[in-house]
Amino acid sequence: MSVAVSSTLPEDWITVDMVNRYTFCPRLFHLMYVQGRWEENEHTLEGQDVHRRVDRIDHLLPEARLSDGSEEGEAVELANGRTRKRRKSGEEAVEDDDPPPEIARSVSLGSDELGLLGKLDLVSADPEGGEAIPVETKKSRVPNTPERSYPPERVQLMAQGLLLRAHGYRSGHGYLYFAGSRSRVRVEFTEALETETRAVIAAARAARSAETMPPPLEDSPKCWGCSLCGICLPDETNALRREAAQAFEQPSDEAVEITPVRSQSSDDHAPETKNQEPSTKNRAGDAGPDVRRLYPARDRAMPFYVQEQGAKVGKSGERLTVTKQGETVGGARLIEVSQVILLGNVQVSAQALHLLMEKAIPVVHFSTGGWFHGLSHGVGIENAYARSAQYAAAADPQRCLRFATGAVRAKLANQRALLLRNGSGPAREAAVKALAERLRRRDRLPPGDLASVLGWEGEGAAHYFAAFSSMLKTG
Repeated sequence: MSVAVSSTLPEDWITVDMVNRYTFCPRLFHLMYVQGRWEENEHTLEGQDVHRRVDRIDHLLPEARLSDGSEEGEAVELANGRTRKRRKSGEEAVEDDDPPPEIARSVSLGSDELGLLGKLDLVSADPEGGEAIPVETKKSRVPNTPERSYPPERVQLMAQGLLLRAHGYRSGHGYLYFAGSRSRVRVEFTEALETETRAVIAAARAARSAETMPPPLEDSPKCWGCSLCGICLPDETNALRREAAQAFEQPSDEAVEITPVRSQSSDDHAPETKNQEPSTKNRAGDAGPDVRRLYPARDRAMPFYVQEQGAKVGKSGERLTVTKQGETVGGARLIEVSQVILLGNVQVSAQALHLLMEKAIPVVHFSTGGWFHGLSHGVGIENAYARSAQYAAAADPQRCLRFATGAVRAKLANQRALLLRNGSGPAREAAVKALAERLRRRDRLPPGDLASVLGWEGEGAAHYFAAFSSMLKTG
């Protein structure tokens, strides 16, 4: 059964875009569609710009002529507004003015059988022949692979083909149009690709209700350019997982030596630099794996302060406007705003407030003198599983102890690294030695004793600040 697309997505349904995301990275899928996390970067904005043309208007496909002739003799409304009468069974199927295939853009389709919704960029449909060819637009260039495409792209296109088949069309292939190289790649809808796509659809539907986040990808080039790498932290998370596994296997009294090593850069043969990163090294001399430096896109958004008394904050499209007595006195694009700060007698319209909440941009209310009154914010993160797990962790004394121990250990290691990089003199040497000794003691703390962790942190802070002046340069 095929259904029309509604604005509300049922809980057990997914979209074609979700299929693409899940094939690309299950962890990215979880962050976006379970936890509701999202960040923009230049790649996502460029992709939105490429799709802007096809998303302007929704088109309807002409009804397909089914092989059993069940819909023959019915009037068919085409995407261009014309109406054609089909021939009844036994009559000639081609009209005098044989029309060209219909081209429809931004076509929304759904299938109850697949539990799948999709908006197709472009479809070339022949209603008389019953064939439809989906075309998916990509902002990038044609990849240098044997298939001239990547698996997520082929699965996404096959999912569109399955939707077209559910609406009575024959769809044996599709095209990927790469805007970066202005060329298209034909993708055959083989039986193997269909089987893979149906399996991905089923897995993605199940993943929508998953409570735990999948592990990050291991040393994958997909992480480069991902807008959520600053939230996902793939290499950092994998490094901590490996370290936790090693700590579980090793005796608790094994000493760990902290030594500075060269930090990994994009050039594996780069010379050593003066500024070096600390890494763990055991007694056998085996250094732990370096962590790639994945730089998330710089956040261009800045706080937007409004302190003109009597002003009103409104909106105009995707832009905030500040008016006073009917005259515009300021404004900012929404993409450039991280939060709105209102000081004193400043109003904000309901429309602007709704837009800011939808975009997860907080509105902070202060008095004229800067006293904090309150915060207006949207719902935010959608994942109730993560919230309940956070509350459960906060109520567990042992998990609190492990978290506090890890935080203090990281703090002492960072303090020691700063002294190694920037300090000098006897005070620096004594503090570095003392901090190293306290890092070696991390596994000898009495279990369940938060007071010992606080004392451990206090001792490290005393040694660090005793040598703090050695990092200050004079003259």
